[in-house]
Amino acid sequence: MTEKEQFVPAHVLIHVLSGSLSVVEADSVHTFEKGNTLFVRRNTLAKFTKYPQDEGEPFKTLSIFIRKTFLLDHLKKEGIAYDPSTDRTTAYCRIKKLPPSPLMDNLFESLRLYFESGMSLGQELSDIKTREAVLIIRQLDLCLFESLFHFTDPGKIDLEDFMSKNFVFNVPLETFSRMTGRSLSTFKRDFRKIF
Repeated sequence: MTEKEQFVPAHVLIHVLSGSLSVVEADSVHTFEKGNTLFVRRNTLAKFTKYPQDEGEPFKTLSIFIRKTFLLDHLKKEGIAYDPSTDRTTAYCRIKKLPPSPLMDNLFESLRLYFESGMSLGQELSDIKTREAVLIIRQLDLCLFESLFHFTDPGKIDLEDFMSKNFVFNVPLETFSRMTGRSLSTFKRDFRKIF
């Protein structure tokens, strides 16, 4: 078992190849098994616990990071006009299990073959695989796809409520300040006032 608290700065797709993964947020717990694919929204704070397979096989995943710069380029290349004001509830879903899909399975299987053979993808092929992942998300969950393009950073939120839920995470103060929509100095000042 391996445990790690993590702030996820970019959207990420994680496919569990073996073992299981527990993801603990401030207000929820998710468990993912071998063969599951999950989406983690950018700016998510969670504790990830990795468990090996029962038969002693080590825990393994493959991840595809979907960065903001890639998504902006994707919008430009596709000529997609997107209005963030049309975001739906899924825009705020931090962790989501994707439905089973042969397309997603094949994408991760092709990546597994590259990595197990010791080959490097290179930037061009990496971009192609990321684009494939984004297009598969569009087919599987249009609402989730649209939410990928919700680029606004968090605004100033209720610090007391946020810290009451997230104080258990061991992350730098800079991360907490960013997640609450404050500069580091404002975060420290507001924190002293409240606590």
